[in-house]
Amino acid sequence: MPEVILPVMGEGIHEAKVNRWLKKTGDTIVKDEALVEVSTDKVDTEIVSPYDGVLIDIVADAGKTVAVGGCLARLAGEITEPATTRIIASPLVRKMARQHQIDLKQVQGSGLHGRLTKRDLERTLRDNHQQEVGCQDDGQEDLDGVPVRREKMSRMRQMIAEHMSASVRIAPHVTTVFEVDVERICAAKQRYGKQFADRYGIPLTYTPFFIYISVICLKKFPIINVSLDGADILWKNDINVGCAVALNDGLIVPVVKHAGELSLLGIARRLHDLVTRARCAELAPDEVRGGTFTVTNPGIYGSLTSNPIINQPQVAILGLGKIVPRVVAIDGMITVRHQMLVSLTFDHRVIDGETGAKFLASYQEIAENYRYDEDSDE
Repeated sequence: MPEVILPVMGEGIHEAKVNRWLKKTGDTIVKDEALVEVSTDKVDTEIVSPYDGVLIDIVADAGKTVAVGGCLARLAGEITEPATTRIIASPLVRKMARQHQIDLKQVQGSGLHGRLTKRDLERTLRDNHQQEVGCQDDGQEDLDGVPVRREKMSRMRQMIAEHMSASVRIAPHVTTVFEVDVERICAAKQRYGKQFADRYGIPLTYTPFFIYISVICLKKFPIINVSLDGADILWKNDINVGCAVALNDGLIVPVVKHAGELSLLGIARRLHDLVTRARCAELAPDEVRGGTFTVTNPGIYGSLTSNPIINQPQVAILGLGKIVPRVVAIDGMITVRHQMLVSLTFDHRVIDGETGAKFLASYQEIAENYRYDEDSDE
């Protein structure tokens, strides 16, 4: 009897939790059709059927944790419906459908070969809303006399809440802030940005510069790149930098693996790929695991500075503020320079204030004296 097993989902991932079944017992299944959604860390992943057949036994119910190689379900029989019943939709569209409780079988696809698009779901939502107008219950929930609308947090939002709350409970957070002159970096981006995009096919943004400088500093201060296990310090052989990416329903932190071995170009390429796929819900579970240090950039939204929460089991996180032209005095002369507030939030159990300040002082020195090498892109 064919079994659907939990496949290998990435290096270091040994199990996953069943979120919900997309099919029920008795349903006809087409090969490569999504059967069940599972989660590891912050990534929800759909497991597809390796066979045609009928779903006769769900072995792992929603909420159960299954080891890699473990049985999720059993199939039997042959399909009785034509293959055209197969639903063609991206993970993003399927996720949107689940959030709004839309049966994809009832949606007419406008894409190639009947593919369901985001626009198709938005049209269905509008139609459903118009049908419901005037048919809603008059009952109104309130809180302290204020009318409220109740909405369950998404799975991602719940996991973020649990992870961040645990980090604050575990680690004594300390934040130090430096003002950094980034005039040289701004000039390099302005001068070489178009050439970089034409040559490599990706934009030259500020974040790769700041990750690259972080890597240099982490090599000088490896204590910032460790983890704690009780009374033991775990020294990392690799520098894997996570970069926080905001999504519509939460936050995800894809990881630039082996960043210590990459040039500025290498970091820019890998970051661009990860961020692009993160926003399309196409990351593999292994791509959000194994981070040793995190960089978050709320400055792109206008924030001047921040006190971010450490991403456990890491011991530090770098916050990047908005780049702002400021009037400053240099060698007794008044001038305007591009400045940025950079914060380092660290775990005081293993990192002292002096070390945190020295790390940022080094970061400041490198950034303020940065020279872009267009030949090596370093």
